[in-house]
Amino acid sequence: GWRRVAERSLTRLDPQSWQGLQHYSDGVNAYLVDRSGSQLSLEYAVLSLTEPDYVPEAWSPADSSPC
Repeated sequence: GWRRVAERSLTRLDPQSWQGLQHYSDGVNAYLVDRSGSQLSLEYAVLSLTEPDYVPEAWSPADSSPC
């Protein structure tokens, strides 16, 4: 249910705050495009040992929402 709460909280943000979260998400996703496994973090390096085809989901404003 936390995802729904985060998505609902986005509807209450002023346009400037929402745009800031969108720009942040765009930056996270741009970083993720060219990196995988150990280039991202220790956790992803370990995960790539058991799930070599794993790709993180795209980041969205709801992932940074101030619930």
